[in-house]
Amino acid sequence: MLEKIKDEFLYSLGNRLFLYFTLLMVVPLAVVGVFVYIISVQHISDMALESSTQIIEKVSSEMDSLLTDMVYISNLVDNDELIEQVVVGDAAESLSLAVQTTEERLREINEFRTDIAAIYVRTDAGIEAKSRYYPFSDEPFLTNADYERIKNRTYAEWFVSDKGSLMLANRNTGVLAVAAALTDAATGRPNGIVVVEVLQNTLHTMLDVNIGQQGAVLLLNEQNELVSTLLDAKSETVTDAIAVSARTAIGKQLCVVDDRRDMLLFQRLPSSSWVLAGVVPKSFLRQNGKLILGSILVTATLALLCNIAVSKRLRDYELRPIRSMIAYVRTVQEGCFGEPITVVRDDEIGELAKNIQSMSGRIGSLVNAVKEEQEQLRMAEFKAMQAQINPHFLYNTLDSIAWLSRDGENQRVVEMVQALTTFFRTGLSRGRDIITVGEEVRHVRSYLTIQKMRYHQQFDYMLYLDPTVESFLVPKLILQPLVENALYHGIKTSTHKCMLFVNVLSVEDGVLFEILDNGIGMTAEKLEQLRNTLERREDERAESFGLINVYDRIQTLTRGHFNFNIQSEQGIGTSITIRIHRLTEE
Repeated sequence: MLEKIKDEFLYSLGNRLFLYFTLLMVVPLAVVGVFVYIISVQHISDMALESSTQIIEKVSSEMDSLLTDMVYISNLVDNDELIEQVVVGDAAESLSLAVQTTEERLREINEFRTDIAAIYVRTDAGIEAKSRYYPFSDEPFLTNADYERIKNRTYAEWFVSDKGSLMLANRNTGVLAVAAALTDAATGRPNGIVVVEVLQNTLHTMLDVNIGQQGAVLLLNEQNELVSTLLDAKSETVTDAIAVSARTAIGKQLCVVDDRRDMLLFQRLPSSSWVLAGVVPKSFLRQNGKLILGSILVTATLALLCNIAVSKRLRDYELRPIRSMIAYVRTVQEGCFGEPITVVRDDEIGELAKNIQSMSGRIGSLVNAVKEEQEQLRMAEFKAMQAQINPHFLYNTLDSIAWLSRDGENQRVVEMVQALTTFFRTGLSRGRDIITVGEEVRHVRSYLTIQKMRYHQQFDYMLYLDPTVESFLVPKLILQPLVENALYHGIKTSTHKCMLFVNVLSVEDGVLFEILDNGIGMTAEKLEQLRNTLERREDERAESFGLINVYDRIQTLTRGHFNFNIQSEQGIGTSITIRIHRLTEE
């Protein structure tokens, strides 16, 4: 089945055109659809998260205001002059009158925030006053020990009661309360306590906001304990949020944490250091994604059906002139050049048909002419590059031989003449362009022998040849110019005696040449410029003639089957590596 489908498309341009038309429609539509879906869902999620963030920030501000006002009211009671006079007044004053006066003042203060459930005061003098009409409980939540502890503390203490008021007989609903000490303004000594209560229902109303069907807002105190929530305090959602809050550093800014199925938002209340935690289900953030995906799929299906209906007619229309040209090209392939062709259209395909007819009359002769010209051009380029080898070496060597002869160093004269003879014999190599690695190494060895006699105090060298590559064929005269560059540009100008390494190694399917020196090296800018010359930037090539000569000859004779790499660092040295695939002499 797969082979049949493959053949249908492999041997039929019409079927491929149909496939191309379909792909040109389906692929962009799929890419755009996926892109739109991802962007839309992400945008919707971001907007939902941003909305939830704004809700949490608003609730946080309101909650912080409430907690701040509870503390403020306790301070207001502590600093109220009328209550101070009653609490520390004349002992002969009626206790009932003191309670009545205090309660009237507490009711006035309670009007500052009507969502405060109750304010009540208890003093060492026996005054127990409240701002609401509920009677005091016979078994208050606050014990005498609690009273003494709160009275002697310098900071407010918070209480959470799920059963009802801390001291009143109101047991219908839980409360959140703050308790603080009352102090004598004259002596600074504590003489009672003030308690401010807020019903849990009030907190629940503030926390009842829409951040998803399964979302929730939690109020946590400084000890990371749950103060209020609309959910079951033991539910997984609540316990997960509390656990994450415990290990998350929450600063002044709203903190967003990605926690498995939920996004958790944490906002620290500035005045109390309590934390408001929002649990936003990820399903809420992506709730419109399915609708968007469905719309994209419907659009894609309709577009595909339209494409199938139109593409067959377009395919047949475009194929008719192509089939005519195929038949004509077959006649050209058989050697029938210049035959007329029927031009079926005036568009680009018709223009192509005219050009094919024009070209067919000349194509036979041009093929042969191009082959001959290319071969002649290749050989001419190589001969021209080979003829540019620097002639100054011969002059300098003969001059050195003359000086050695005058000094009577006949043995060195003989060695240098023998090295020079080997050097030129290998360089000529009976007119061959391709020589063996062994011949190329003998050529550079003779060159190094001569240069070592001339500059023996400036450098030493090591030459290594892997015997397994000695018979490999390579373009001739590739090592000597690079060694000459190393000597004259890297070693000769150095202030210390340098070392030159020439290694010829065997690599997979070829040979590797390495020329390394520890001379002066090059700056990064100079190295980049030298590499650019290999890309035939003609305005720079004259500055690196030897290197470019070698590179061009290798490229010409190997037809690009080689690797050429230059590395250098100023003050460290330079290395050149050339990897040439195995050649066959033509």
